[in-house]
Amino acid sequence: MFFEDHEFYRYGLPRALERLGHEVWIPTPEERGSAIAYHLYRRRPELVLSMGWTAWATDTDAWTIIQRYCRDQPALHVYWSTEDPIHTEVWVVPYIQRVNPDAVMTISPTAVGFFRDFGFYSDELPFAAIPEIHRPNTLSAQRPIDVALVATLYGETSGNLRNIALASRLRPLIGMPWTVGIWGSGWEDARRHLGFTVPPQWIHPAIPFCTVPGIYNASRVVLCPQNDPNHLTSRTFEVLGTGGGVLLSWRTPAVRRFFVEGQHLLASGSAQETLRVVQHYLANERARQLISNAGRQEVLKRHTYDHRAAFLMNRVATRLQEKRQHRDSARPVAIRQVLQPAVQWSDAFKVASGTGGSLRLAFDMPKAPEGFKLCGATLECFADSVGKPGIVLCLDASDTVLDATYVNVVNSSPYPYRENWCRWNVVEAARRRIGALLELLLVHTDDVVVNWFTPLSRSSRAIVQYRMEAFTPRLALWWSKGSERLG
Repeated sequence: MFFEDHEFYRYGLPRALERLGHEVWIPTPEERGSAIAYHLYRRRPELVLSMGWTAWATDTDAWTIIQRYCRDQPALHVYWSTEDPIHTEVWVVPYIQRVNPDAVMTISPTAVGFFRDFGFYSDELPFAAIPEIHRPNTLSAQRPIDVALVATLYGETSGNLRNIALASRLRPLIGMPWTVGIWGSGWEDARRHLGFTVPPQWIHPAIPFCTVPGIYNASRVVLCPQNDPNHLTSRTFEVLGTGGGVLLSWRTPAVRRFFVEGQHLLASGSAQETLRVVQHYLANERARQLISNAGRQEVLKRHTYDHRAAFLMNRVATRLQEKRQHRDSARPVAIRQVLQPAVQWSDAFKVASGTGGSLRLAFDMPKAPEGFKLCGATLECFADSVGKPGIVLCLDASDTVLDATYVNVVNSSPYPYRENWCRWNVVEAARRRIGALLELLLVHTDDVVVNWFTPLSRSSRAIVQYRMEAFTPRLALWWSKGSERLG
């Protein structure tokens, strides 16, 4: 069962799995919610694949049934995390804690260890191309264009690299005698996010996923954004797979890990280099075509969803067998848990700023999983703003000081605001309260002013207010079978 029907996903892995000989079921709207129980037990899928990003992730009735089904059959639930590492803590962690998959595949190699710390089996599963969609000579009424970009301008939530790369690609093209086109939303706000205004004649509305290759085929150079140094965006594989305009990417370690610069694609690291590269290859049609053709052949050889589906099934077959046999090797050697405060928010928080400001929290400590011991416990609180930096103490219920942290957060830190998180080591107190209530108190020393975010707060950051469950105080626990380790 592939629990997602967005066009960006349904044409990739599901169809590739069918070509491998598997029957794939994508539930219709009528088969979701509480109605999914009947269809699950009638079809009896061995594997559930989910994405956890679109509205399907909020189908709580369906997920309650899916969890029970995967436990009772047993069947394997694999979550493909395609928003790492930028949105890992804000979007992904709350989701996987809610649905508790058996495995997490991720596009980001740097996130694999993070998910393993939670006790999940995890491996890298990059994006890929869809040969029947991303191919040469796709019919299109699009006029020929020198430089094209198909991308959304997300603003602050896209991460620093993406906006820096977009700015370095587009700014040097302004005023040049080339036709430039951008297809996507948000570009009217380019001055706010990129620092300059994109010429309005460049901007075109977003177009359906399956028609995008027509733009690539009509272009000479296709710009491709990257969101993170260590993994590649889906556009990278899709542009190369289409074999139209030559791809120009930001030079990153991931680009060099997957492809050879100058052989499969072009890359640059600055605005000046971007201008030189575009000028050179717009004037050299044969060189463009050779690189574009070689890039397409490399994608067809190694980076289609047929390759990804084969890799996925090879990995999950072993996990499914282990789950069914209840072998000890299927169980993790370390587990990370994240707890939310145990009592109602109105009772849990007493917040004051300035002298004597405090934040009182209570957590229901779970019992230790069989064979595990608690090797780490960290209280984590989000400092929405800091009026005056200084030391904040963490005390237990007996007013014993557990740890002290100097809080000096830069209020303008970029999304995902990792610099705003402040931490206190409370492992000894947590060990004493396993299976009981752990009470913690943050106390501001001197005239320190820190505004901690809670569900009773009003943050100036829209994403914090929207995803408040990801920014509220939390207690991170690490359980281990072996020697002590901290996540």
